[in-house]
Amino acid sequence: GINAEYGGLTMTHKVQGVLFDLDGTLTDTDSLHRRIFKQVLKPFGYDVTEEFYKKNISGKHNPDIFMQLIPNITTEDIEKLSLDKELKFQQTAKAKGIQPVAGLIEFLNELKTHNIPICCVTNAPRYNAEFMLQAIGLSSYFPDVCLVIGGECKRGKPDPEPYLEGLRRIKVDPANCIAFEDSPSGIQSALSAQIITIGIGTSHSHETLVSCGVSMVIKDYTSITLQKLNNLLTPSN
Repeated sequence: GINAEYGGLTMTHKVQGVLFDLDGTLTDTDSLHRRIFKQVLKPFGYDVTEEFYKKNISGKHNPDIFMQLIPNITTEDIEKLSLDKELKFQQTAKAKGIQPVAGLIEFLNELKTHNIPICCVTNAPRYNAEFMLQAIGLSSYFPDVCLVIGGECKRGKPDPEPYLEGLRRIKVDPANCIAFEDSPSGIQSALSAQIITIGIGTSHSHETLVSCGVSMVIKDYTSITLQKLNNLLTPSN
């Protein structure tokens, strides 16, 4: 938290807000989701391997997933399947317990100390997002006003709308904001909203994240500091 000196002028932090995806970014839940999708999609003849999951499911919005994979599915059946999937997910998560990604709490506390607003931007349905935040002990960090649900926006990720809504909530310009994401769909959403994005390698390879256009890849939050975020927003001369 040392302010850099530029020609005698003290610069404040360039970073004025941070936006986080939820699944795979705040908590590593991909393997759980994959297991549940395997059960839910089996009757439709799909074998949800890791590759299949990364290509067709990761980071996408439930209705979009089911519409893409199940021809002629009705809106009613999409709702039923989504609910079934999310309830199974909650039961499994409760039984197994889910954890925040390593170093996250310390990093959130550093942001809090410097009064940097944060917001969670997710394609998960609201009841699931609230459940997960509670399960990993982060509800107080992301109260309702700091939780943007893709399905409640005009369009979910990969459209920029959820991240644009996140920027509105924290009242920060995209040039002073950084997003953390783990999936190609989410990265596309954040970058389309003109936000510099850091990829977290919980669910996709380093190569995939870099090819999506992230500015940096981290494996967890143990190595990330506010200073590093400031550096990302400072154009190198």
